[in-house]
Amino acid sequence: ADYRLVLVALLASAVAGLVVRIPAGLGVTEAVMLASLGSTLGQGHVLAALLAFRCVHYLLPLLLGLIVTVILEWRGRR
Repeated sequence: ADYRLVLVALLASAVAGLVVRIPAGLGVTEAVMLASLGSTLGQGHVLAALLAFRCVHYLLPLLLGLIVTVILEWRGRR
């Protein structure tokens, strides 16, 4: 897909998430991205990309924080 199209869709979904004021734009981001990119890329591909985006954006920092916390706790008990 065209980089500009994806960038505009991501910006529109971020603005929509702020306007609706749902935590993390959950659901709003997905709806806007599906509406704007679904016909170009296919809904399955867009949903897969959104799932990967959510995992990287939320779960990866959580996992890294957990690892750092475990390491710091382990060092503190020595």
